[in-house]
Amino acid sequence: MRININILLIVSLMIVSAFSNCKQQNNMPKCSHDRFIHYYTGEEFDSDTLIINCEYIFFADVGLDSVMITDNFSLFEIYKSQYIDKFSDFKFFLCSLYDNEIVLKKEDIDIERVNKVMFKKEKSIIDSLRNENIDKIKDYYFTYDDFFRTNIEIEQNEKYNILYFFFKNEYYISHSDYDGSFLIIGIDSNFVYQ
Repeated sequence: MRININILLIVSLMIVSAFSNCKQQNNMPKCSHDRFIHYYTGEEFDSDTLIINCEYIFFADVGLDSVMITDNFSLFEIYKSQYIDKFSDFKFFLCSLYDNEIVLKKEDIDIERVNKVMFKKEKSIIDSLRNENIDKIKDYYFTYDDFFRTNIEIEQNEKYNILYFFFKNEYYISHSDYDGSFLIIGIDSNFVYQ
């Protein structure tokens, strides 16, 4: 009888432990844009791994009405210096930035050191784009091979807001330092998932 009580106690502890582990796994943060963000970080990303896809830019909100155009290297430095204690990994940090759950503070970023572009987020531009068909917008602003059209007369800030809109609709944005052109790549593009 004594052995049965010990076995019952051990089995009960194992069941409680299993339920506890399941509950902890359910509390892990989820990224609603997991597939999109996953490509920025790589499958097995950790602090000793080189960041992949540095050719794609990331739009991070800074303050209420500003956006920083940046890359993974700079964001990883910001993550390590200011957010590593708040997020379990870099991927969840990027996801929170993408979802605007966190907004970077201007005073925490040395713009000259990271050499990044800041622009003013224009709600009126983004709202007008949101009310249109995305394929129609893409055909108007981008060439057949997805480069931003150079023959459209718009201000730089408006161009950045259009690119921001596409980024927020899960398009990867690439910038050429050579000629200053921008390229958008859809998440389902074969070029992205080779």
